[in-house]
Amino acid sequence: MKKIPRRTAILVKEDNFSLNFAYPSDFGSIGWLLDSREETTYDESPVAAIRFAEYSFPDLTGKRAAKSTFYFKTMEYSPSLVRREIIFSNIGLEVNEQFGHNQAGGGFFWDLQLKCKSHPPYPFEKRLYSIVTLGKPAAVEAATKDRQTLRLKLGDKKLFIASHLDGFGVYETTEDYLRDIQRGRLSSSRHTGRHVVLAHRTRLNMGETARVVFGASFESAAKAKRARDVVNCERKIAETWDKWFASLPSLNFESEDDMRAYYKCWWVIRSNYYKHPRWGKTVLEALPVYRGYWQWALPAVEWHSTLNLLQYCQQDHFSNRSESNSCQ
Repeated sequence: MKKIPRRTAILVKEDNFSLNFAYPSDFGSIGWLLDSREETTYDESPVAAIRFAEYSFPDLTGKRAAKSTFYFKTMEYSPSLVRREIIFSNIGLEVNEQFGHNQAGGGFFWDLQLKCKSHPPYPFEKRLYSIVTLGKPAAVEAATKDRQTLRLKLGDKKLFIASHLDGFGVYETTEDYLRDIQRGRLSSSRHTGRHVVLAHRTRLNMGETARVVFGASFESAAKAKRARDVVNCERKIAETWDKWFASLPSLNFESEDDMRAYYKCWWVIRSNYYKHPRWGKTVLEALPVYRGYWQWALPAVEWHSTLNLLQYCQQDHFSNRSESNSCQ
């Protein structure tokens, strides 16, 4: 899909049948909204939002931070993977972004390939500040001794974020973290707040490249680290979904548009499957909008959940053999 209709039409899940998912933040920022709640209504704030390089330090004066300005050159969405090309207009940087689901072990990976476009003799040498904004204040602590993985305690849930950081700070308000960012240093000693600022120090000459990679998980620090360190992610995702699409019933299509619509329907159905710990696998309505079921949709839910899914689990189409044995 090369033309994205709206943010809530894009969905990346942490695991194939989990309730944890991500979708793009507003198009004024380079980021993702993360959610894990079982119940929501329309227009609720997500559990957390993470936005890349919201600010850079220093600006042209060498004394203050600059708010990043950019545009998306291209955007493509395929199952479990979003690709975007990003052009910064105020700093000499271009980015190839991939955000997806780690097929090898769960968790979200966010891979940003940076390329310096600054002309000699002016290298790109800045601190990039990414912002994690939480729906409610949370306790934040380093989950690993090297302080490269953070644990955010969100009530009875946790969110783990792994990256190769050059520092982080926890703040209660936007004004608090802007005060530090404008000075180019994170001095907060707080452990609880609504904002976590992540710092990456980057130096590149013209044409040189670097990577900034995040891993995130609502399940464990280990999953977040595995997602951060994933390799060959695009190939693995393509192989997984190509195999699954090939297993679906084959119909005689009169046009390519009909075929694309047919497989897109299956794509949406699978994206909204959820494995409930008590009730087994079922189809939810639309994860980014709301969880649960509406009365008018229950017949469709029943059909997909009891007849169709059971058949394909038994034939080992939806998952491996151990998963198919747990179908209900």
